[in-house]
Amino acid sequence: MKGFKDMIAVIGSGTMGKGMAIEFAKNDIDVLLISIGRNLETTELKTEIIKVAERYKVENVEEIAGRISIADNFEQLRHCNLIIEAMAEDLTFKREIMQDVCKHIDLSSTIFATNTSSLSIDSIFEGIVPLQKVVGLHFFNPVQVMKLVEISYLEETENNVVSYVKQLVISINKEYVLVKNSPGFIVNRLLIPMINEAVKIVEEGIATPEDVDNAMKLGANFPIGPLKLSDLIGNDITLAILKELQSCSSDIHISSVLEELVREKKLGRKTKKGFYSYK
Repeated sequence: MKGFKDMIAVIGSGTMGKGMAIEFAKNDIDVLLISIGRNLETTELKTEIIKVAERYKVENVEEIAGRISIADNFEQLRHCNLIIEAMAEDLTFKREIMQDVCKHIDLSSTIFATNTSSLSIDSIFEGIVPLQKVVGLHFFNPVQVMKLVEISYLEETENNVVSYVKQLVISINKEYVLVKNSPGFIVNRLLIPMINEAVKIVEEGIATPEDVDNAMKLGANFPIGPLKLSDLIGNDITLAILKELQSCSSDIHISSVLEELVREKKLGRKTKKGFYSYK
């Protein structure tokens, strides 16, 4: 297996894609960041990357940005031995992207990963790429702060593929947990239903969002309350994960307040309005 000095590709230039690219680059790994559907010039995306790095006080920002190559197509993927999909949580879209990717690479020598936070990883890759070469690499937002990466694997995943991504995670000073492929993995399977219950407390008029969040901060030693956390994650992402978990369990009943917030585009910090308002 090749070393980490070889280029890693990240497909998707949103919050998570940029965050992962910066983490790899600041640890001397060359990154190909592919922007799909955002219609950004290379200079615009480079500016975004620099701003993110500066926000989190990353050192040697210009040097790090220089290790990140930008593309809007898949031609350069043949130079990468690990491809990480970091697109929006839309299964059909993810599969379409991966089908296009496969036209440009050697399937036998490429490892495929997804940063999905809710979907089963086999549903993204099955019938498109060899499942022996597939893993989940679930980074958390903000990538520059959060230490954890959930490594998920299939029964078919080769041991050397799991070993490779373990060493990759260690090489960028993150910690990993291993989990068999399952919707929500560990963190979101525990966390997202709890957020849903927090919303229900507000929906039933039992307490305000502020009091719910303060209760969990002061009574359970949470660093941030569940509703502020949902605003940070994105209420649309919270809802998408809940729907995926609900498809596997009849015990989950999604709060109508959360669904209403998403319909009204009150997605949290990224839209400046959610359970709270943000300037």
